Amino acid sequence: MSDPAVRRVVSDIIRSPEDKREYRGLEFTNGLKAILISDPTTDKSSAALDVQ
Repeated sequence: MSDPAVRRVVSDIIRSPEDKREYRGLEFTNGLKAILISDPTTDKSSAALDVQ
């Protein structure tokens, strides 16, 4: 990933062998951490935010 705002990309996220979705973790230079989940078999989308 070439975006300077992204400090680290994590692609080896532990999941069930039956889970066919794609996962990617991101850590940004401002400390924010995010997980992206892709499931091309669904017609729904959502987002969530947890601020501590």
